Amino acid sequence: MTAGPVKRVTLWVRDAERSLAVYRDALGLSVLEDKRLAGEDIARMVGLQHAALRIIHLGVPGATHGWIGLYEISDTKPIAMTTLAPPPRFPCYGQATVLISTDAMSQILPRLRATA
Repeated sequence: MTAGPVKRVTLWVRDAERSLAVYRDALGLSVLEDKRLAGEDIARMVGLQHAALRIIHLGVPGATHGWIGLYEISDTKPIAMTTLAPPPRFPCYGQATVLISTDAMSQILPRLRATA
């Protein structure tokens, strides 16, 4: 038995809209799914009393693997997500690198720079 190809890479993001500016607008991936979940199960999953979760899956339409998942936690209690410490500087164990193939780097690079 072998594993692969990779179905999805999930990125836990602080701001889904800013992340969409990179993955959808600059890189040109399509939004395959965008949904919001809330309730006890979601809160329990992230270790809080209350939380909402926005799940956005991006990729190439029709592809069954190679997706990017943007997951944003919000509406949290008893603590707000904004009270968490900022992410550490690169490199840090546990960080991930996402590689995406393209033949349009000259068109993508200005769009990426515009998201900063």
